[in-house]
Amino acid sequence: MKIHNDTLQSGSDCSALHPFICFDDHMVLVQEQKTFEEALIHCRTHHGEFATITNQHQQRMVQEPVNQAQTDYTWIGLAYACFFEQWMWVNGDWVSAQHQNWENPKVLHGCDVAGAMTKEEPSKWFKLSLGKRLNFVCTVGCSCRRRKHVRSCLGADALR
Repeated sequence: MKIHNDTLQSGSDCSALHPFICFDDHMVLVQEQKTFEEALIHCRTHHGEFATITNQHQQRMVQEPVNQAQTDYTWIGLAYACFFEQWMWVNGDWVSAQHQNWENPKVLHGCDVAGAMTKEEPSKWFKLSLGKRLNFVCTVGCSCRRRKHVRSCLGADALR
């Protein structure tokens, strides 16, 4: 199912309810230098969410805009939950043991860190101070988990 010009282009019954409607997310590089918190607010205000990476496909999707960054490192939505002593994505997902891409996972860190990617191939995740000013990557799109039972004929603006 695709939406073009804010209208549904398929033969679906407009009164039908579906468990979710999801559209392909795409990544946006913001070439402004902001702290992690400023970047998070910017992504949520202007785009949707900070970029998250839970598999190799998403790693490649985020890598493309990171390669165009003006800073050596680029913020992604990777935050350290100090209370739990665990890394998590800003969307609430924990970092999976199956997909981690740390440059050096054993490097010790304090609580005032977040995750960034380097543009050097193959790109790795680094733990950097929250106050560092970097470019950042936002995800623009519909989150499947947040949209439940929406009508199939809603325009794109109604899904935001």
